[in-house]
Amino acid sequence: QTFQNGLYFRSSPGEQGFLLLDCIFSNFIIKTVPVLAWWSLWCLENKYLSHNVIGEKDEVISYDSLILGYVLVILTFIADKSLPYEQFSDLLSRCSKLLITFLSIFATLNVWRGVW
Repeated sequence: QTFQNGLYFRSSPGEQGFLLLDCIFSNFIIKTVPVLAWWSLWCLENKYLSHNVIGEKDEVISYDSLILGYVLVILTFIADKSLPYEQFSDLLSRCSKLLITFLSIFATLNVWRGVW
């Protein structure tokens, strides 16, 4: 069951229209949204967190990004393990999980920027 292929549109694989729609959706939406989100966060960070001139090498940005990224990784891990999700309301639980997910993406981006 784990490696069984699934469809986004919950139809039988024999329906060719839904299979075509699923392929289009998978290739044009699902595969491009993470890349666009990653690129947008990177550009926002370049604009607001690092004020360097294009063409000049700035080693401080890599150290800042690494430190910020690893601090966020640690804080995200601690927050995820310590928050009592089962005691929250459904809406608050979903919002806190979404915030933890966003922080982990932001932490990953910063670690990658520092290494790059």
